[in-house]
Amino acid sequence: MIIATCHCGATHIKVPNLPQKATACTCSFCTKRGILWGYYQPSEVVIEADKEARDYAPSGVSHHHFCGRCGCSTWSRTPDWSNMDESGKNPAERIAVNLWLLDDSNVRDLPVELLDGRNQW
Repeated sequence: MIIATCHCGATHIKVPNLPQKATACTCSFCTKRGILWGYYQPSEVVIEADKEARDYAPSGVSHHHFCGRCGCSTWSRTPDWSNMDESGKNPAERIAVNLWLLDDSNVRDLPVELLDGRNQW
């Protein structure tokens, strides 16, 4: 398991491995927060956050979580638009982890996919 922690250590996230690629989204939220996302299935991620953890859901679609103490963006619960059900209306859920929080991992070596969130949302 790889551990990700916020700056103050109040949030710990465990993931099984580095993702194959990182995603840099250009939406106003992600760019203003400086986030580099890695995506995982919900069953792969263990999140331990203290009672001060907060979330923010500007569109009601994705729920972005951050540490209530140090303010680091930590993870998000978001639809997996690439994995829709048969009706095309209910995408599966995935967990996006802020890869900059991974301890002892060199995320700079990952290929980065640019997601044009500024124009697609």
